[in-house]
Amino acid sequence: MKLSSLIYIITLALLAPITGSAQAINQDSSMVTFELSNLGINTVEGTITGFEGIVFFDADDLSESIFDVCIDPATVNSGIAVRDRALLEEDYFGVEIHPQICYRSDQIVKTKEGFVSNGTLTMKGISREVSIPFVSKGNELTGSLEINRTDYNVGPANGFLVGKTVNLTIICVLETNNP
Repeated sequence: MKLSSLIYIITLALLAPITGSAQAINQDSSMVTFELSNLGINTVEGTITGFEGIVFFDADDLSESIFDVCIDPATVNSGIAVRDRALLEEDYFGVEIHPQICYRSDQIVKTKEGFVSNGTLTMKGISREVSIPFVSKGNELTGSLEINRTDYNVGPANGFLVGKTVNLTIICVLETNNP
């Protein structure tokens, strides 16, 4: 058993009394999509999958809700295999040293449009506070945010070859028959 899986199971067991029952993430349907400019004329789009972690969302009791999830950057898919292999290297995601991109919520609040999750995004060992507006429809949570990839030392420092702003859409589908 991988150490990250063991830590996940222990964390889930410890948090279960606090948060009620964590909701299982549907691995096949959950993903992060990304979009950024390339050379100022093209747009690079892709996905990252490999969700794992703890989700407990109760729209009627947000104080008990929590997101503590990670994705696996080694699952990146931009549609071009050569680019995907380059994204795994240290200049970009550095998956050998940083095998996960993680988000942990601190607070979830209701808004007119839906909800906002405030928390910490950690990528390549760098943590930044972010706010993720999201909506809940049935068992699907969909949120979006913009990040500056250079804040996390991802890619070249200048923005000519690869744009600095990355638009992310997070689609987290929860299993409907949770324990």
